[in-house]
Amino acid sequence: MNRRKRLNESAFESSAPPHDLDARVLAALERLTHALHKILWDAAWDERLSASQAQFLIYLLYHGQEGVGVRQLAQRFDLQHSTVSDSVTALEAKEYLRRLRSESDGRAVILQLTEKGRQTAERLACWTDAVRSQITSLQMSAKISFLGTMLDLIAGLQQAGLISVAKTCTTCHFFERDKYADREAPHYCRLLQQPLKLVELRVDCPDHQLRSIEG
Repeated sequence: MNRRKRLNESAFESSAPPHDLDARVLAALERLTHALHKILWDAAWDERLSASQAQFLIYLLYHGQEGVGVRQLAQRFDLQHSTVSDSVTALEAKEYLRRLRSESDGRAVILQLTEKGRQTAERLACWTDAVRSQITSLQMSAKISFLGTMLDLIAGLQQAGLISVAKTCTTCHFFERDKYADREAPHYCRLLQQPLKLVELRVDCPDHQLRSIEG
């Protein structure tokens, strides 16, 4: 049995070796991922939608004013253009959204929620409430530490080519890590030209510019 196989197995065993902390962290992440996926699936199922279709409606609810098209959805959710196009066609047939010509670019087609789609998206947007209530109960220091760890993990996965879209502070060209000794605001944003507090780190920044791997 090679090392990769052993690592994959140990990550999902209920009795991971006590010394294998990495495996237990990975197993915890797998449990959280499964829980989030199930909650989303259940919410989508109540509306007779797939999880992807539910995510698209929620995204359009909050970002539709930015002129989102099929290509943008494919990039945001790291899916094939054809897969997103099929889901959008299904949502259009169910009268959840419509396709319009962009006012700024007559060649571009953007997606707009119908009133039915907006109401459905607003119901679906509550799917994270149960998880959010658990996060709210955590100590502030725990939340800050957890956010920083997740952003570092996302940056590492992006650099390894496992995540294609990651608009986080930690993957941004403007981000300077640990520039200051201040424990509450150790980082710096060259775009804003100001220190970044740990509580201000962004997961999805609209001004994000991807940092090169060499950088």
